[in-house]
Amino acid sequence: MDAITVVIILFVLSLLGASVLFKFLVSSALVTGKRYQAGGAIAGFLLLYWTLLFSHGKINDCQECNDARKRCEQELQVQSIKGEIEGYDGEQLKMILAVRQTEPDSRGKYMLKAPGLDPENGDVKVVVLSPSGTKIFSIFTKEELDDFSIDIKDVN
Repeated sequence: MDAITVVIILFVLSLLGASVLFKFLVSSALVTGKRYQAGGAIAGFLLLYWTLLFSHGKINDCQECNDARKRCEQELQVQSIKGEIEGYDGEQLKMILAVRQTEPDSRGKYMLKAPGLDPENGDVKVVVLSPSGTKIFSIFTKEELDDFSIDIKDVN
């Protein structure tokens, strides 16, 4: 919400609060400073406005902290790359992601894990090592993290 909208809403709420307090509930208030003094409904309005403005600032600060915490959690969340090697015949292979590596199981299934994988904001690659050669595959979308198929013909 933009600042003007917030100020207008707080102003109207303070005005309504002061109207109820001083017209219907017959309250009294006094605000004094070194160079000013206000009493009655205007003092009530100022007190309500300052209180609402201070509360809004604190709520806004909390929201910014929560947003920052969520961004950190997403960056540190462990992501997995899962897939299948098409045409896998049990050949000795190693799947490497950064400094992590794994071997496919007897069905050619594999899983590599690393924190903060975001292929749309970085360069995510899977390196496949086989006795007959090495091949590097790039991952470009988050959808590919859940089902990244590699054709064994591309490796040999």
